[in-house]
Amino acid sequence: TVSALFTCHGDMHAKNLSMLASFDRNEEMIECVLSPTYDFTVSRGVAGMANDNQALTVNQSLTPSESDLMNFGVQHCDLNPLQASEIINDVGTRVAKKLVEVSKNVHPLIVNDAVLSNSYNAGLIAVELQLKEFGFYLDNVTKTDNNFITSPRMPRL
Repeated sequence: TVSALFTCHGDMHAKNLSMLASFDRNEEMIECVLSPTYDFTVSRGVAGMANDNQALTVNQSLTPSESDLMNFGVQHCDLNPLQASEIINDVGTRVAKKLVEVSKNVHPLIVNDAVLSNSYNAGLIAVELQLKEFGFYLDNVTKTDNNFITSPRMPRL
């Protein structure tokens, strides 16, 4: 949920959540964990979806705050406040780093197509703005000479 929120993935819904289970030789479950998130789509800011919110609620909110995420982690994921905060910080920092990477390595098909280029840039900007709402600051994501440029300023520690 944190990664979906930070990446403006409005299509995050229950069908995009899976569990990974490990079993012993007697087919007894040893462990069951949430799988990595998959089927990501940046929906906010692109194709007329400027105000798109995520499909899953966190503490009954479609636009959860950091406090909502913290409370959800403590109340429903058996985390203490420090653990919840560390997860939020870790995910935000990773998304910020990945945003820098994908903004510098744009596929030529995207760069050479005005519609794709505009949508791609809108998605980058939407993710950047979402990160800023949670205190992860980057320089503005801009398109210059067919290169998408951004640089991390100061990820939250």
